[in-house]
Amino acid sequence: MDNNNQEIIKNNLLEKLSLLLPIGKLFDLKYFYMLLVFILSLDSYLIFKFRESILSIDFISIINPGNIRYLIQYILGFSFTVAFSIPVAKFLLYKALFVIFNAIRSLTSYKIYKQKESSSDDISVDRLYREALLEQNQYKLDTVYEYYKDKKEFDKVTNIVLSAVVFIIIDLLISNNGAQSLCSQLKDQLFMMNNKIIKYSIFVFLCFFLYSTIALLKTGYDKTWNYVTTYPKNKE
Repeated sequence: MDNNNQEIIKNNLLEKLSLLLPIGKLFDLKYFYMLLVFILSLDSYLIFKFRESILSIDFISIINPGNIRYLIQYILGFSFTVAFSIPVAKFLLYKALFVIFNAIRSLTSYKIYKQKESSSDDISVDRLYREALLEQNQYKLDTVYEYYKDKKEFDKVTNIVLSAVVFIIIDLLISNNGAQSLCSQLKDQLFMMNNKIIKYSIFVFLCFFLYSTIALLKTGYDKTWNYVTTYPKNKE
């Protein structure tokens, strides 16, 4: 699947979620992941520091000048994780996948880049940039700039998505001394739920969440390593 088709998938996902949820951009898929990252990171920190979940802790009792250091710890830890650790982890993950996929291609003699170059409207970004400079073609140059602008924006989205995945895993594993995390409590409640309509609705939502997460990370991988864009070859 080429980048253009993957962009269509992403846009369709955003539109469907916006239809399901009533409040504009707050429920754009990116903002949903951002909200999820904030909630789960705070829950993990509260379990680690106070042995209480975000659902059970009394925030009034911990909001006082003496506990300001905990707020600073959380902000610094959250900022370091999201701004540095997650991008590094994402690069290492994508690099490992790149090495594995290249090894598979070399064994099967599968030339993905040549296949992409041979399609009617796919072209290497580097080649398009060289042609734009040689021909002084502003349209081609704008296409290249738009590609890198879109790639930069999507890098931010995939950082948020991977952050959500990491904090879900942490929150599931961090339960401590009988104190259950948010994800652990929701998981237990889901399996004990007797209302099948709500239960299956939640499972459908979780499947949609899993699909959207994989689709976004897959598109991020393609934009990281496959420098191919769509440009009509019969464009004047």
